[in-house]
Amino acid sequence: MSTPDRSDARTCHDAVAVRRRRDPAAERASVEPTESEDVARFFELSRDLLCIIGFDGSVKRVSPSCEALFGHTPQELCDHRFLDLVHPEDCDSAQTQLNELAAGTKLVHFTNRHLCKDGTTRYLDWTMVSSPERELAWGVGRDVSERVRVEKTLRERDIQLLAAQRMQKHLLPDRPPVIPGFDIAGATYPAQFAAGDHFDYLTMPAGCVGVVVSDVSGHGFAPALLVASTQTLLRNLAETRNQVGQILTEANAFLANETEDDRFVTVILGGIDPDSGTFTYASAGHPTGYILREGGEVKAELSSTSLPLAVFPDTTVPQADPVHLEPGETIVLLTDGVIEARSASEESFGSRRALDVIRAHQDRTSREIIDRLYRAASEFTGSERLWDDVTAVIVKVAPRD
Repeated sequence: MSTPDRSDARTCHDAVAVRRRRDPAAERASVEPTESEDVARFFELSRDLLCIIGFDGSVKRVSPSCEALFGHTPQELCDHRFLDLVHPEDCDSAQTQLNELAAGTKLVHFTNRHLCKDGTTRYLDWTMVSSPERELAWGVGRDVSERVRVEKTLRERDIQLLAAQRMQKHLLPDRPPVIPGFDIAGATYPAQFAAGDHFDYLTMPAGCVGVVVSDVSGHGFAPALLVASTQTLLRNLAETRNQVGQILTEANAFLANETEDDRFVTVILGGIDPDSGTFTYASAGHPTGYILREGGEVKAELSSTSLPLAVFPDTTVPQADPVHLEPGETIVLLTDGVIEARSASEESFGSRRALDVIRAHQDRTSREIIDRLYRAASEFTGSERLWDDVTAVIVKVAPRD
C-alpha cells in the first residue's frame, strides 16, 4: 500500500477549506452547539431557578438549581404541577399570572411563597415570559426569603418603636408641679424613636414633691415597657410613703423579679419638702447630681447610694441626709447622655462642662437652662442628635428679693 505524500495531504486540506468557505452555515455548525445544547448548558449553569411550564400549570423543565432549593430532583419537580409547589394561600395569585400570560401578556413579575420537600417555606421572586407560540412560560426565579425576613423584621421594629414613642409621650408629665418659691423643669431628648430615659414628678404625703430621673438600659419597645412599669411603681409607692429610700427599695424588689436579666434601671429620686425647705434623695446607680449655690459653687454632690434597680431583689437603697436649700440654689439631675456625649476626637463632654454651662445660665429659667445644656452638648459633638438619650431636671430655688 502506497503512502500519500505531503502534497496530497495539503491538497485534501485545501479542498475541505474551500468547501467550508462555500458553506458558512456548515462551518458554524461544526464549531457551535445547537440551540438545544445552548438551552441545556444555560439550565445547567444558571444559579437562578429556571423553569419552563405550560399554561395548564404542568412543569416541563427545571434547572438543577431548583433541586437545592425545593429538595426534589428535577424529575420529581416535572412530575408536579407548578401550583403544587406554591403555598395554598398564594395559588390564586400565581394562577392569575399564568392566565395573563396565556391571554397575551408577554411578561409578568410576582413573588410567591413556595413549599419545599422538607416542609419549609421559601419566598421566590419570579419573572415569567410567554413563548412566541403562547403555549409555554419561561420563568426565572430568585430566592428572596432572606430579604423578606429582613423587611419583616424592620417593619416589626418600626411598629414597636412607634408604639414605644407613643407610650413615652403619654408617660412624660404634661407640666411641672407648682411649688411656691421653686422653678422646676424637665426634658427628655431621645437618641432614637423612643428613649430609655425618663423623668417624672411624684405626689408624696405631707405636701412633699418627688422628682425622678431614670435611665433604663437599652432602647426601643422593651425598655419603654420597663420605663412604664417603673413609673407606675414609683407613683403608687409615693402615694403612701414619704421616705425616698424606702420607695426605691420596694420598687427594686418588684422589678428584680419581673425584669429580664439583661435589663436594669438607674434612678435618682429626690423629695422636696416646701415647708422645711429641705431636699432628700436616694440614688440607685445613677450618675451624680449636684446642688449649686447661687454663685455656681458646688454645695453638694448627689452620688449613688446603691446598685441600680432590677439587679438583685434584696438590694436596699439608702437615702442621704436632708440638705437645707438656700435661696438662689439650683438642683441638677442628669442622665449619662449629657456626660458621656463625645466629640469627633472621642473626648467626653463631662460633668465639668455641663456644670459650666449651667453656671453660665443660672440666672435663666430652669427650662432655658436645660435647652442651653442640650445645645452645648450637641455643638460639642458636632451632631444635632446625640448618640444616647439625654434627660435633665433642673430645680431652682427662688433667690432673695
